[in-house]
Amino acid sequence: TSDQIASNMNSPFASTVSAAIGCVKAALTSPDIPYNAGITRPVTVTAPYGSLLNPKHPAPVRARMTATNRVFNAVMKALAKVVPDKVIATGFDTTTGPYLSHRSDAGYKVYHEIIGGGYGASAHNNGCSGVDGPLGNCSNAPVETLDMDFDYFRVSEYSLIQDSGGGGEFRGGLGVRRRYEILKDDVQYAQYGDRFQFQPEGLFAGEPGSLAYCTIERGGEISQLKSKESAWLQTGDVLTVNTGGGGGYGSPTRRAGDQLDDDVEQGKVSPEAAAAVYGADIEASK
Repeated sequence: TSDQIASNMNSPFASTVSAAIGCVKAALTSPDIPYNAGITRPVTVTAPYGSLLNPKHPAPVRARMTATNRVFNAVMKALAKVVPDKVIATGFDTTTGPYLSHRSDAGYKVYHEIIGGGYGASAHNNGCSGVDGPLGNCSNAPVETLDMDFDYFRVSEYSLIQDSGGGGEFRGGLGVRRRYEILKDDVQYAQYGDRFQFQPEGLFAGEPGSLAYCTIERGGEISQLKSKESAWLQTGDVLTVNTGGGGGYGSPTRRAGDQLDDDVEQGKVSPEAAAAVYGADIEASK
């Protein structure tokens, strides 16, 4: 781990320990066994004091889940060598937290939401699509609720992103697209996210999931945002937030034909990706 940093991405040691032990419990115990001391006793977690995973006070930690999720991913990947049938491939596993705020004569409003991505696949199932990471518990906000509560933006698209899940015998979950039309001037946008550069890895020849990215469209021109950035938005701007997919499990060539047909029919996998990633001729198979 690196030294602790000045920004809010540090993970308190309690969160680091929780991620490691939570991963061990998820992979090695039955879901009907409640969390108890017998699970924690065999596990020892260490991290240098003053590091990203064990910061000294005072240290900003609001966005700790980014680092904490990477602990979960690292332990899961290590366990894959021992219990390959009980682990999952790396998922998007990232807190993507957009903020849209606006001040008017009526007061100040802030919209904030955690937008989920794709889970990694396992030896038996595809990854879940559009869900919070394994260490989080945030559900999605219905578009109708946002329309009633906020008058300075409108959600014009909320969809799963085709081909975002990593290919495999079992496919990674899909990422999500949220598109916002800005309805008033001087709306401030801020975000923190991750997975803009490094894809979630697949397991056992599974393909990686897709990257996240965010854009602002203004006057016909599209600009890319960084994973941690803020910007002022004006009437007519279109903000698009795209989360990544999860990694696949097993070789794509082993995917059952009926499952791939279903993916293409449902729009989760394009015919082009079915041919390029899975080596399938969907048209010829029908």
